[in-house]
Amino acid sequence: MPDDTAGAAAPADGGHGLRAATLDWTEHERRRAEDPRAYFSRLRAQCPVDYDEGHEGWIQILRRAEIDEVLRNPEVFSNLIPELMASPLPAIPMGVDPPDHAKYRRILDPLFSPRRMAALEADVVANTVATIESFLDRGACDFATDLAVPLPCSVFLTLFGLPQSELPALLHIKDALIRPESFTDDPEEKLRIQTEAGTQVFTLFGTVLAQRRAEPRDDLITELLRAEIEGRPLTEPELLGICFMLMMAGLDTVTISLTCILSYLLEHPDARQRIVADPATIPTIVEELLRWETPVMAVPRIVTRDTEVAGCPIKKGEMVHVMLASGNLDPDADPRAGVVDLDRDDRRHLAFGGGPHRCLGSHLARLELRTVLREWHRLIPEYSLAPGASITWNGSTLRGLDSLALTWPTAAGQA
Repeated sequence: MPDDTAGAAAPADGGHGLRAATLDWTEHERRRAEDPRAYFSRLRAQCPVDYDEGHEGWIQILRRAEIDEVLRNPEVFSNLIPELMASPLPAIPMGVDPPDHAKYRRILDPLFSPRRMAALEADVVANTVATIESFLDRGACDFATDLAVPLPCSVFLTLFGLPQSELPALLHIKDALIRPESFTDDPEEKLRIQTEAGTQVFTLFGTVLAQRRAEPRDDLITELLRAEIEGRPLTEPELLGICFMLMMAGLDTVTISLTCILSYLLEHPDARQRIVADPATIPTIVEELLRWETPVMAVPRIVTRDTEVAGCPIKKGEMVHVMLASGNLDPDADPRAGVVDLDRDDRRHLAFGGGPHRCLGSHLARLELRTVLREWHRLIPEYSLAPGASITWNGSTLRGLDSLALTWPTAAGQA
């Protein structure tokens, strides 16, 4: 066994099998984020399920076949994960299993349908263009902090009928909940920051819900107030759980997807030129690069009873991590999975998960990604990594870039 992988799970000993942790977990995360293709290729060659005893029994489901099996079986592999992202309430619909899950999706799916998202396109385009034009003449920006971070938050505010002046506060809350390590290294302080931010979120949405009851508007929160489940209105905790989940699921995921895709295009000028020459190719390119990069590398599940995956025993109460990034690259599922094919027209990838909990906001995410690629390359067709800048990947389950410094020629510079 190579010394840079975790233990390969095998049923021979009646447990998870071989257990080896020759690298500390920080090093595992660094290697996985920097080169997920090589990392997962090594693991899949050894085992369908990977177990690392040294990191709280971190269990990775690696092959597409087993990933599909787990995602489609919420009865055994539950999404009822306690205190998801510091929320004291169930994060609906992600934190609810069938059959209740289907009741909420029947309400929410129409609100995020392709038709409904198309109605948002003009606002998304306007936000995107205004953001790019704010730094266009400088000939430089940090793509991550100047565009990829604020844009999804701006779209969220539009969707919820909230003023754009709330953007700085929303960005702070998002970072506190998702990335508390950016504020402190102390575990207790991280928990305090997350808990405080969670309280701020519920206070914010509680206030907005009260306002919309008094003065309904043409926005998502008003529609949620009018929705019914089994003939009754949604309760306040249900409404707050939905608002919390929509906010958390829709912000960082689009941000990291944008940084992953732009990083690929930065390093592959032929792909970039294809977009510039023919913007109609963007939808297909987005799908292929989502598959190739898989920014949301993993989703967790809690095992509800003793079971097996590919013959590997897993005990009740253990958490498994369904490695979407590995499944998207599995040659057993697709012999050409290890090749980027920008003409590949296949949406069966796992970038948005799978099974009943497949991403509710996938149509909105696609709209944002397509819009940014189109408008960015219309306004900035040529760009390069800024002098002295580097690309540093981060993330355990969410893979992205905190910084992507770019430069491009300007009219003033060419004069």
